[in-house]
Amino acid sequence: MNKGKAATALAIAVALLAMGALAVLPLSERNPYEVHEVPTAEEDATMEAQETGGGIDWDALPASVVAWVRVPGTTVDYPIVQAHEGDPDHYLRYDAYGGWNYHGVPYLHWKCADDGLLGAGNALVFGHHLDDGTMFSALAGFSDAGYAEEHSPIILRTPEGDAR
Repeated sequence: MNKGKAATALAIAVALLAMGALAVLPLSERNPYEVHEVPTAEEDATMEAQETGGGIDWDALPASVVAWVRVPGTTVDYPIVQAHEGDPDHYLRYDAYGGWNYHGVPYLHWKCADDGLLGAGNALVFGHHLDDGTMFSALAGFSDAGYAEEHSPIILRTPEGDAR
């Protein structure tokens, strides 16, 4: 067999192996966090409901959820779960219910568990910044003072109360 035929046969074999590998890879997970713009009137009504105590049924959420973070006018509107020392990065790829999820869920650093979120002064919350506009990608805009002013305050809700 000459070198040209051998190279062609090798290229075909590699292509077939690549297609076979792609066929057995799992399909990408559907994004559970929809990206959408919130009209101003709807935003105002939602903010008013949250400020008067509406919006979150803490009893319906898993025990792992310790807070909820919301940034007005952005897609940031997520539960925050408590990480554990034995597996501190677990929630990078799992949701609040324990199911595998590429987007994960924002989570509080395991060392912040004892102080509680509102009494800690500073609490370290981890989460993804994804190119699809979900999770904490909207926070990148806070490097611009005008954007930060338009999307303030960041609201952190816990069963014990709210922080801004």
